[in-house]
Amino acid sequence: MSCARLVIFLFIFTLFSGALQGETYQLTVEASSGPAKGYIDNATCSMCHLQVHSQTLDTPHKNSFSFPERNSAIEIFDDEPFYHSSSRTYFRYFWQGDTLYFERYQKAADETPMAYYRRRVDVVFGSGRNLRLYGYQTLNKEMFLFPLAWYSQSRQWAMAPGYDKSEHVDVFKSVDKACLGCHTEFPQLASHDDSYWGGDQFTSVYNTSVGCQQCHGLGETHVSLLLSGERNLERIQDSIVRPGELSESDSMAICLRCHQTNSDSYHRMAKFGHGEYAIQPGRRLTDIQVLSAIDEPSVDGFKKEFHWDQGRQFLLSNCYQSEPEFGCTSCHSAHSNNSDVEKGGTPANGVTHSNRVCLDCHIPEQRGAHDKALGDWKAENAPFGSVANSDCITCHMPKQKVGNSVYTHHQIGRTGAERISEGDRRGATTSVELVTDIESENLDRIYQAVVTLRRIDPSDKAAIETLSALLPKSEVNAIEPYLDLANGLMLAEQFNEAKLVLDFASHRFGEHELVKEWLVLIEQHTNPQAEHIAKFWTDKVNENSTNIRPYMQLAVMLIKKGDLEVAEKLVHRAVVLKDNYYLGWLQLGLVREALGDVDGAIVAYRTVVIQKPDLFSGYEKLIPLLIDAGHVAQEVKRYIELAKTYPLLLEQREKLELFEELLKAR
Repeated sequence: MSCARLVIFLFIFTLFSGALQGETYQLTVEASSGPAKGYIDNATCSMCHLQVHSQTLDTPHKNSFSFPERNSAIEIFDDEPFYHSSSRTYFRYFWQGDTLYFERYQKAADETPMAYYRRRVDVVFGSGRNLRLYGYQTLNKEMFLFPLAWYSQSRQWAMAPGYDKSEHVDVFKSVDKACLGCHTEFPQLASHDDSYWGGDQFTSVYNTSVGCQQCHGLGETHVSLLLSGERNLERIQDSIVRPGELSESDSMAICLRCHQTNSDSYHRMAKFGHGEYAIQPGRRLTDIQVLSAIDEPSVDGFKKEFHWDQGRQFLLSNCYQSEPEFGCTSCHSAHSNNSDVEKGGTPANGVTHSNRVCLDCHIPEQRGAHDKALGDWKAENAPFGSVANSDCITCHMPKQKVGNSVYTHHQIGRTGAERISEGDRRGATTSVELVTDIESENLDRIYQAVVTLRRIDPSDKAAIETLSALLPKSEVNAIEPYLDLANGLMLAEQFNEAKLVLDFASHRFGEHELVKEWLVLIEQHTNPQAEHIAKFWTDKVNENSTNIRPYMQLAVMLIKKGDLEVAEKLVHRAVVLKDNYYLGWLQLGLVREALGDVDGAIVAYRTVVIQKPDLFSGYEKLIPLLIDAGHVAQEVKRYIELAKTYPLLLEQREKLELFEELLKAR
């Protein structure tokens, strides 16, 4: 009897022994709810699987997401900030007690820090094997990333992937369900909707990092059977997914769900009608997920540089295509940080586990090329003779620099030249049954159009035309692409067309909260003071929702009516909920200024400049107020100087010159 089975037997025996003696047990397991229903605390698994659980504690999976802890930090934190010359900005992380902070600022000519932004670090992404990213969460539960990353291989701070340019998304890069769905075991959602349009507000993370259930499936049923006194061991085991007993393709699907990530050529997304949380171990990947080509480079370099497409690289390998039972777990172990130890390799003798895998197929008769290259390849006691410590992957899966990191290229090939470049992969043939399964050409075009709207341009004219033409006659039985189309039409200010799409979607798929909101927004555009519209937003506000849209829309209506005091409270509530909403701060400044609250307006406009120093509107509103209020001339000069460091239109430059004249005249 294995150790795990023995522990289970003893656990059940103890449970029933107590019952036989008249003791009553009410053992239950707390499980997650919502779209990610059925997850339990991974620590529960260690009750029966202690050895495996202990092995996983130091794996990249186990450390894929965490909260800042000073005692376990792997980074070098010092007082010297990182200077990014392209954006002329200084960045730094630093500890204050047990709290980690991020700061960002620029310097005026006199070395005074300007647009100084400081914020607590709430979360850490990445195991630290290659790099780590850091983020924060707003009160309304949205999550965002900071632009500075730690690169473990070179042990230095540098701009995060996609940020090393003069204009980047700064502190406004949002974290979506797909991000956390791979870095954790599915967080709880405020909306209880895990579709693309369901919002990305995370109320809690049930299991931080990637644990047992990402590969073995939901644990609630499995543990509940144990706690119920179930004696049938086979039934208990069958209540959990055992990847080792799946076919290689189904086993690989577990890995590819996260390791076949968005690249510059492909975009991974859940199929229409499925949420991000629908992809569970044991389910066919093609039933849930689609991989669509991107015809032009993404505007978001983050996807290109950080999410390197290891899964698709591997699927393009001749080794996989000629031997379908050769898969991820042939070389990798999810339970250990060292596959050689886990799978019996002995690296000291040159027989690493990966070499063993290669030598299983590449028998001596097929190694002729290596007789010349390595000379004594056929030495009796070592597969590699005098190069005993060489490894097949050194040559056949070479390291490749991507951004500031170095990764192993997962397309196994004879030479480096044989490898297909990222840009050429779209035309490459491969066993695509693992990654995509489009039923028709029209459906493929619909997916392509949706990817364009979500990844490239949300108001792309060609994509909107494609959806408008194909959706009415398609068999798509899900609301998501209609929402993509309606959103694109609204951004293009084609409100009548958007209303038709939303009315059709509502009729076909039933009531949907987002559809109701968008229909009200469209009506508000043509009838801005309708009482029933004001009531709709008032009811939404009274629900105490963390959605800031009702607060802002009702405030806009009240401003037009002249009810500025209530409008100010609504806008203030919105920026409290989402304090990085710089357009909300700009609106707050305008309302306060109209109310005669100059000091309050200055605070709001300063916040705009601090959060978004490349937004001219902030300077345009802040500088004249500072001049009129008699603020120190040197401070005003620094703001003018900072504004001039960004690209300006002629009209904007003339305004700054006018401000300089006003300052001199004062």
